[in-house]
Amino acid sequence: MPSKKKLVLYFGLGGLLPVLFFLIRDITVQGEVIDASFWLDKLISFIMAYFLTATTSATVMFIPIAILEKFLPWHGNLWKRITIEFFITEIIAIVTCGLLHHLLWVLGYHGPDHINVTYTESLMINIAIAALMNLFLVTVYEGIILFSYWKLSIIQNEKLAKENMASKFEALKNQVNPHFLFNSLNTLSNLVHTDPQRAEEFIDEFSYIYRYILEKKDQMVSSLSEEVEFVKAYLRLCEIRFGEGLKSKIKIEVDELESRIPTLALQSLVENAIKHNRITSKEPLTINIYSKHGNLIVENNYQPRPEESNSMGIGLNNIKERYEMLCDRQPEFYLNETSYFAKIPLIQPA
Repeated sequence: MPSKKKLVLYFGLGGLLPVLFFLIRDITVQGEVIDASFWLDKLISFIMAYFLTATTSATVMFIPIAILEKFLPWHGNLWKRITIEFFITEIIAIVTCGLLHHLLWVLGYHGPDHINVTYTESLMINIAIAALMNLFLVTVYEGIILFSYWKLSIIQNEKLAKENMASKFEALKNQVNPHFLFNSLNTLSNLVHTDPQRAEEFIDEFSYIYRYILEKKDQMVSSLSEEVEFVKAYLRLCEIRFGEGLKSKIKIEVDELESRIPTLALQSLVENAIKHNRITSKEPLTINIYSKHGNLIVENNYQPRPEESNSMGIGLNNIKERYEMLCDRQPEFYLNETSYFAKIPLIQPA
């Protein structure tokens, strides 16, 4: 709703509009002779016309529209509201104008001396003006109201969209944490029995990595430099487990390090490569991470396991959905004869 100050200004200007009409009309009728008495008549006409129109406008606006807004709001009642509002306000405008005109006529003001009209002619002229002014003022007033509602609805829709996106994004990201935790604890369980010393090293690295996850849990995106450091730590965990069976190489252009990617997306791609490929000292898995043409690429030699490991449904689809909410570019995943490629866009900081 418009503020009271705006409405007061609006009614004030609404009262001035018909005065202009009266002035043009009277000057036209007066002709060439314009003396002091003419301007005195203009002053009186100004005061009377302003009082007449402003009072009518205030009556029409504040009373019936306030009632209609309470019992017949715009939402879901558009045409019914328009019809009833214009009908009621026109009736009130005509009746109010007629009463005020009669009062002024009884008090002796019949209009400027040089305009000779009968009571009925004067009444009809003023009623016509009041009716037209009512149509204009109600249209403008309700236009202001509808525009205010429209702006409010846009703001609310944007807010709801952002809240929905944040909620969906958080749900997607929360899928990653349990998945990573499950795989890490499973690895630790195996190491405890086979290599206690490496298990201790694994715990130290794991504590650092999970601390990072907890710190970033509320962030949709993180800088590439942070994610690369995190993945280096993650790869150290994997190297403890697989030994010579896993090799990695990271080469990122310096000017790309401040770019953004979805939090933990890089780790998910590395984990995906490890999960779906054979890793042995005789058949090592090599993971190359590098930037190229505004993208981050995770490349690994393709040596799929005879039987795919169990999957919790986390991975590439998760990353795709997160990118859909972040930018208009999408990840690409493809395979050639020897290697598998995961290419995700680098998001430039705002």
